[in-house]
Amino acid sequence: MAKKTTGQLINRLTKVRSYSAYLDENRDELITETTGQYLTRLATEKGLKISDIAAGASQTNYTYKIFTDERHPRRDPLIAIAISMGLELAEAQHLLRISHCAQLDPRNSRDSVIIYGLHRKQSTTEINLLLENHKEELL
Repeated sequence: MAKKTTGQLINRLTKVRSYSAYLDENRDELITETTGQYLTRLATEKGLKISDIAAGASQTNYTYKIFTDERHPRRDPLIAIAISMGLELAEAQHLLRISHCAQLDPRNSRDSVIIYGLHRKQSTTEINLLLENHKEELL
């Protein structure tokens, strides 16, 4: 993951004389891993099977296509996959970021429910029940 903060990178971008100079200094900070590569790496590190992840996310075919980079994932299926994998919040946020999706925002009532459930390692079903109880859109 990144060594410099987003703020540091933005600060540097606004002060550098050329983009090439910025790139030379910060090439290692750029996101180069695809969604599928990141998910596959995490699954391997955690000893998880894609079939189990897909079942837990209730997105069987779509999950396989995301893991193989055949589909550009939508936000909610990615969140369901993160939940199914038992990802930490930082891992889930990174997954959303590299997939060009909005990260979970604790100021958003729906997102705060998801963060709450994700942190407590609740299942997709449990989080959906909590979302339903708070009249939020289900995953």
